[in-house]
Formats: sequence, structure tokens, C-alpha cells
Amino acid sequence: MGFLLLILEYLGMGDYKSNLGAIAFLNLFPISLGSFWNFYKTNNVNYSMGIVLLLSIITGAYFGSIVIVYKHYEISKKTVQYITSFLGFLIGIGFLIAAQYN
Repeated sequence: MGFLLLILEYLGMGDYKSNLGAIAFLNLFPISLGSFWNFYKTNNVNYSMGIVLLLSIITGAYFGSIVIVYKHYEISKKTVQYITSFLGFLIGIGFLIAAQYN
């Protein structure tokens, strides 16, 4: 989804904050429900871990959106882009480390 955000930014379609909101909206149902259904059919769902992760994502997304959206925090577009790219970089490093040890 980060690639989609880069394309929207490159093409000048909308501003960065509204594009982040559009991508959050895109991730709501079609992607999650389709993949969940396939795992459910094969009985490969850890419900207790899923609930913990779901609550973590909801909480983090809610408070993260407050910081990005509301004007009294006054975070610049450049700062939001740095934060987004840094978090994506950390996630990528985590995947590289996990792949090395698996």
C-alpha cells in the first residue's frame, strides 16, 4: 500500500493526509475479509492472538490519525513522510532479520 501512496503523491492526486485516509479506507474490508475467509476455511486462525492484534491496530491507528489529522499538532507533510518511511524501513529490516533465521 505504501507504493500506492507514492504513486498518488507523484501524480499529485490529493494531499498526503487525505491519501493516507484513502488508503486506510481501502484496507478496511475487501482485503481483510477475503484473506480471513481462506484461513478460516482451513482452520488456521488463532482467535486470541487475532483479537490482541486487532485491538492494538485499532488503538494505534486511532491515536496516530489524531496526531496526523488535527491542526493543533501542526505536523508538516515532510515530517509525516519521514515518519512513514522510517516505520516502513524498520518493518523491512524486521522481515530481513526474520528471513535470515527461518
